[in-house]
Amino acid sequence: MPTTRPRNIPAAKRGGYVDNIENVETKLKLITLFRENNNYIPLTRIPSYYFARFHRALVYMGKFKYALTNEMNTILSQHETIDCGVIVRLSEPLQKERNDLLPFNNNG
Repeated sequence: MPTTRPRNIPAAKRGGYVDNIENVETKLKLITLFRENNNYIPLTRIPSYYFARFHRALVYMGKFKYALTNEMNTILSQHETIDCGVIVRLSEPLQKERNDLLPFNNNG
């Protein structure tokens, strides 16, 4: 019998399709997710982006903001903005190199 993907986050949790933020594999998936999204994701959208990409619910203990800080404090940083709330950014050594920028020529 083929398995079906859950349609939403609550269904994924009920069905056991969950990834705990404490697991190393989940952290690697989060790094991949940030790289695919130009190294930045709004804090409130991370669980939905994670579900859309991996078809699994991201689970954590307590408030998400603090769970993210405790588990990935050297990997991710959080920045308060006026427009978008909290933006979470991947640390520079782990960021995907941007290749959509033109090189700067200082000779002319």
